[in-house]
Amino acid sequence: MQKRGFPEPESHADRVETLYKLGEKELIEAGDDAFLYLHKYAYYDWRILPKVDESIKGVEEALRYVRRKIAR
Repeated sequence: MQKRGFPEPESHADRVETLYKLGEKELIEAGDDAFLYLHKYAYYDWRILPKVDESIKGVEEALRYVRRKIAR
């Protein structure tokens, strides 16, 4: 985000707004899914459910995407 001239976000809402302005909706979805499903897993289920596994894979893909963008 800083590479594009945006200031460092101070909250989750700031990050989401900046990513939305950059057109990075997939990163927003990956973050939201990870927060939702991993929070649920950590506090309630204590087992890996298919949605948790999907969100972890989504985060891994988002990290690869961000690393590629930063490397440019």
